[in-house]
Amino acid sequence: MAVVVNPGLDQSVSCDSSSFLSEEQLQCSICLDVFIDPVTTSCGHNFCKSCITQCWEKRQHYHCPLCNEQFSKKPELKINTTLREVADLFKKKCGSDKPEVLCDSCTGEKLKALKSCLDCGLTFCKTHLEPHNHVSKLQKHKLINPVENLEDYICQKHERPLELFCRDDQTSTEKEKTDSVEVFTALIRSIKRSQAELLKVMEEKQKAAERQAEGLIKELEQEITIYSSMCSPPHTKNWTEISINTDLSGDTVRTALSQLQQTLNKKVTKTLNDKLKETVSRELKRIQQYA
Repeated sequence: MAVVVNPGLDQSVSCDSSSFLSEEQLQCSICLDVFIDPVTTSCGHNFCKSCITQCWEKRQHYHCPLCNEQFSKKPELKINTTLREVADLFKKKCGSDKPEVLCDSCTGEKLKALKSCLDCGLTFCKTHLEPHNHVSKLQKHKLINPVENLEDYICQKHERPLELFCRDDQTSTEKEKTDSVEVFTALIRSIKRSQAELLKVMEEKQKAAERQAEGLIKELEQEITIYSSMCSPPHTKNWTEISINTDLSGDTVRTALSQLQQTLNKKVTKTLNDKLKETVSRELKRIQQYA
């Protein structure tokens, strides 16, 4: 199904025209549905106004979800009226081909759904959608145009809404996969390099400890040798071969004693004479002082 836009004429549906717009060309890359109130960013990409507004509310910096171009400040979004008319015409002409999606919360007669919530996993009519417009926690939920196969928009592994491009375009996910592999490969190389460096340092420390231990052992062995030599008994003279002559006559002893007595008498006499002279001299000097 395609839409032909003829300026100045009624817009009609045609499949055999060379100039046509497919559903993919009128699809918001955030909600993956046909545009509602489309706006155009300065980088030239189009989004539903509510989708891009909700996307930016969760971020501190503003950028295009498609090309990641950074904006210095939050862009002023204005509705692209031409694109909105084309999208509305496409939905009007092609809507009959799609089954009507009904509200999951209606208990009696089910009303036509207005939005599907990727976080709740349910589709709501206008009445049951009201809490999502007023409750702060629910306002952060990701809403898309009503779809029947809502599970196709939710990652079954993580139980979270599929990220941009995950459903129709594998380029982003493949790039992320490649980048992740590169990061982990670099991390593994870094770990192996750090492990090798650590083992090298440990081996060097072990060798140094072994060398130190060997030196201490040698030093201890030298000290043991020295102490062993010091504890050995010294060489002594054999006194058993020495003899003393004890056969002394009485005359020899008397002569020795007589000589010793004479020597002592001389020393005593000399000492007494010296002391006497010193005393007499001292007394004479004292008497002379009083004369």
